[in-house]
Amino acid sequence: MPSNTKESHAKYQSIMITKTSSLLNYVDLGQIHPLVISNIIEPLNGIINSDILIKTYRKQALLGGKNVNKYA
Repeated sequence: MPSNTKESHAKYQSIMITKTSSLLNYVDLGQIHPLVISNIIEPLNGIINSDILIKTYRKQALLGGKNVNKYA
């Protein structure tokens, strides 16, 4: 990837994090299937705090997937 493309991507990612971070207070990650979190949300580094992701994974593991599998 050319360096200006990387810089452009980093700038866009920073802007998106800033614009979406206040909306994330309304998202219940516990209702999102763990595969969606790990494959789609988690790779968007910085969008969601890693502590929140760990708490979500822990909660889903303790529930044994009861709530999240109803949508699969």
